[in-house]
Amino acid sequence: MIISLIAALTRNRVIGANGGIPWRIPEDATWFRQKTKGHPVLMGRKTYDSMGEPLKNRTNIVVTRNREFAPPNVLVAPTIQAGIQMAEGTPGSEELFVIGGQTIYEETLKLADRLYLTHLDVELTGDTFFPDFDTDDWTIIYEEPRPPVATFPHAFKFVIYERT
Repeated sequence: MIISLIAALTRNRVIGANGGIPWRIPEDATWFRQKTKGHPVLMGRKTYDSMGEPLKNRTNIVVTRNREFAPPNVLVAPTIQAGIQMAEGTPGSEELFVIGGQTIYEETLKLADRLYLTHLDVELTGDTFFPDFDTDDWTIIYEEPRPPVATFPHAFKFVIYERT
């Protein structure tokens, strides 16, 4: 199973602020849906809480130590490794997408085979960050620059990295 991390991040690696995402880019939401649809997604409880409900057409796996956490239509794992094991054999399990948040990204980066990153050409204030990674360990296999859009006045680009 390929383990992929997917995120949008600013130049200073911000991915969130105050429990949400501090930008709105419809093209990035479409990119996220297209890449993750039909595949299992792994996330932390705070990420799940920020969404409010499971993502449709995906097996949703939430990692939490809270044994009482049991939302409907979600698999709950006590550890990241348990979550990865739960993903095996689910629809689309040839690729597992890790969708956040910061702690889950930090702990899965070393396991990742692929990164789907939307690089936002701006620095923003936030309290949640994507981990720093050594670009020498990764090869860019896809890059698509995009101009600013009505809801986000900065350039951005979609980049897919594979571990070297």
